[in-house]
Amino acid sequence: MNTITVPVHADDKLREMPDEKVHNIERGLKGKIETLRRKNVDTKELEVEYCYVKRELEHRMKRHELQRRFAQQRAERAERRNRSRGPRPAHRSARPIRPDQVSFRNNNN
Repeated sequence: MNTITVPVHADDKLREMPDEKVHNIERGLKGKIETLRRKNVDTKELEVEYCYVKRELEHRMKRHELQRRFAQQRAERAERRNRSRGPRPAHRSARPIRPDQVSFRNNNN
């Protein structure tokens, strides 16, 4: 049975890589594993590396989902808050003036 050398992607390096590159590594490892299995080559080291890459992708998917949900909840809270306040004037000067806010001065002193 033949063995191969495996490129090791350290966790720190994986975290720094863009999503697309990590996906490409994952697809490449999966293809190598399938090819080598057909040739009866030991793929254990590749499988371990594949698991690390796959775990990083799963963490990213969960993080993206949590960020999406957080943004959605934040928008919903802002919308509820704005609805409860009623319509707001566009500018401060557009607010109606109450009688107690008006003062008349006599300039004939």
